[in-house]
Amino acid sequence: MELELKNEYLVESSLQTLKVGKIFCSWGVFIVAFMMLTEYFTYHMYSYIFCRLLFIVPASIFLILSYTIFPKRINLIIPFHVFTLASGMLMMVSLAVIRFKGANFSPAYEVATATGGLVAVIFLIFVFSGGARKYLSLIITLPLVSLLVYFTLTNTLTWKELSFFINPAGAGLGAIVYGRFQEKLIYQEFKMRRLSEIRKEQLEKEIEERKQLENVLQKQAVSDELTGLLNRRAALSNMNNLLRDINSDSKYLTLCYIDFDNLKIINDTYGHVEGDSVLVFFAELLKSNVRASDIVARIGGDEFIVAFPDCRISEAEIIIERIQKGLNEMHYKDLRLDFSYGFAEYSSQYVFGLEELIRIADDNMYSNKLEKNKAV
Repeated sequence: MELELKNEYLVESSLQTLKVGKIFCSWGVFIVAFMMLTEYFTYHMYSYIFCRLLFIVPASIFLILSYTIFPKRINLIIPFHVFTLASGMLMMVSLAVIRFKGANFSPAYEVATATGGLVAVIFLIFVFSGGARKYLSLIITLPLVSLLVYFTLTNTLTWKELSFFINPAGAGLGAIVYGRFQEKLIYQEFKMRRLSEIRKEQLEKEIEERKQLENVLQKQAVSDELTGLLNRRAALSNMNNLLRDINSDSKYLTLCYIDFDNLKIINDTYGHVEGDSVLVFFAELLKSNVRASDIVARIGGDEFIVAFPDCRISEAEIIIERIQKGLNEMHYKDLRLDFSYGFAEYSSQYVFGLEELIRIADDNMYSNKLEKNKAV
């Protein structure tokens, strides 16, 4: 987990570095280029151009890469930004050498370069460091130490003049120490935020899984396990609701009780797995041929009920006969598939309930089966 968080932080830090790097380089190139032209026309010294180019070239490269390579190679952003920041520091160190060695510059200008110039650059590097903040010790310390060592070994400056570099050295030390502290603080904030987000995502996932489980359980509670049709309890509940609507709206309800023929023969001959497959096929045939408002349920082993709201027996019989004709045209192994059925009609003028309605339909189905058996 810790490694994953560090990798995520590195990506986020790199993208933040790209954002601040664009700002730093865009404004930096514009301002430094303007200063370079001003200094050249004032002092006519090519060394100034060289010093300014130490920053302008890397910053321009960073800007170009920020729109081409960096979006695809995020891991390159921080290393290139470190190089750009170091080039800015190197530019100011080079200017300090030129101004302290040049005869054309007053002591006040030399002091301004060592104090104001270097301190300002260190401040800007700190502000726009982004994910490169942990490398401030290298970006700031190495150029400053190299500058002091150069002046000391060449005896260019007196101890009094060297004291001018106390301000940039102090600013650099402060930036390094505070940068380290801030880097740890930012990472801890990121870590707490991501852990909170991860816990939230896990909680949302658990809630979603629980909802899915509840939906499955609810479906199982009202569905027949084999065919997916409504089970007996759900069918009775829905049909009772239909009866209440009929009593208030003066409509009709036709009930068809169906018994699938020869299921026992199929089970005994080919096995219960084959018998179950036939029932599943028959259930699909029923669902695909009735209306969307009709209720189809399996209430027993080979027994089904179809409820036709706002439908008379004559209309419902047309639908059932169409289903029976389609089933008769299909043969399973060497058996002709068929079913027996019976109707019962209910309207607001009748006083009997759902159980009586089912009994009437069942009796009519049984009579239909007897007539078929006599015909055979």
